[in-house]
Amino acid sequence: MSGWVAFSPDGTLLASGDGDGTVRLWDPVTRRPIATLQTGSGPSGGVSAVAFSPDGTLLASGDSDGTVRLWNPATRRPVAILHATSARSGGAVVAFSPDGKRLAAGGGDNMVRLWNPATGRLVATLHASAYYGARAVAFSHNGKLLASAGGDGTVRLWNPATGRALATLQTGTGPNTGVYGVAFSPDGKLLAAGCGDGTVRLWNPATRRPIATLHVVSVRFGTDAVAFTPDGKLLVTGSGDGTVRAWNPATRQPVGAPIQTSALNAIFVVVFSPDGTLLASGGNDGIVRVWQASLFAHTYAQLCADVGPPTPHEWNHYAPGESQPKVCG
Repeated sequence: MSGWVAFSPDGTLLASGDGDGTVRLWDPVTRRPIATLQTGSGPSGGVSAVAFSPDGTLLASGDSDGTVRLWNPATRRPVAILHATSARSGGAVVAFSPDGKRLAAGGGDNMVRLWNPATGRLVATLHASAYYGARAVAFSHNGKLLASAGGDGTVRLWNPATGRALATLQTGTGPNTGVYGVAFSPDGKLLAAGCGDGTVRLWNPATRRPIATLHVVSVRFGTDAVAFTPDGKLLVTGSGDGTVRAWNPATRQPVGAPIQTSALNAIFVVVFSPDGTLLASGGNDGIVRVWQASLFAHTYAQLCADVGPPTPHEWNHYAPGESQPKVCG
């Protein structure tokens, strides 16, 4: 199962974390495999998260045995093993700070730990959730804020330099309000949280005030993943019903039609390539999907990119007597 994906900073690698305890590296353009990294956690373990350092010299994988492994993606060799949480607490989620000097790792023990990835030294331990674990972590783009997603339905904000708690944002009090994903907009003016009740909550991280609630899917499925485009003009969500949706964060309105991956595929993560041209998703059906990001602005874009427009002969065969519309660029 390829549930977690991340692009390298230069966009030449795509890493996926798999349920068989491996991390696979791919060429995102050709979609060809490049290497397979063995974590040693075995088929009963599994990789729960992957993230590249900002300079691309490190790849972190969070494993379901509670460890975080650091790799050199150029040599494909392991560099260090950090004990982020206990094996009984479930897998670790990971994120690097923008300057690469901190690695945040959250897990099922409700804690987020901050490490110095260069030395492997534990810097701080943050109490990120009352129950059900810390399910996601994200740094703001200026590195001054760290957000953690809690199974208790909260998003907590921290000063990563000092480890001081700054705010606790409440998403609701119902039984399905656990938070599964968090993301800051590139300009730092928005914080998005994907919630178990099917919504995405938007806040102003500076004032801590709520801005909007996007009703993405029903409470039956939940919204697990959120990601902004590098220019901040789109917010993409991934949900438990297998859909990927795009939103205009300024108007709070959907953009284009939802993309259905599989009715049985819960989307765990969505991530954009650094240049914003590609979108990758990972879920529980074991497939990493990569799209042209322009698909969300033009519903025919992916089809046109793959096979081109129908030829006049094809159009006359399937739609005789009808004028042929222009559907590709």
